[in-house]
Amino acid sequence: MYVLVALGIIGGKCCREQLLGRWADVFLLGMSGTLTGLYFAHRKQRDLERSKRAQYWREQVNSACIGCGMILIALSRMLSTKI
Repeated sequence: MYVLVALGIIGGKCCREQLLGRWADVFLLGMSGTLTGLYFAHRKQRDLERSKRAQYWREQVNSACIGCGMILIALSRMLSTKI
């Protein structure tokens, strides 16, 4: 019996398990390569969209500050007038 184990006839890995392991490795390598490639390929578009969002938020904040400033000016004028 020890001779059969030493020769790999019994007690070794099944060929199907080894083949499945190779396919899993190839699949994972392909998926990680695809994700990495897409990340670098769309970097310019992602940066462009990020700058558009930043500009939008700056405009919103500036217009809100102007609106608040106008309200404060109107309130101060109302309070400063004598009745």
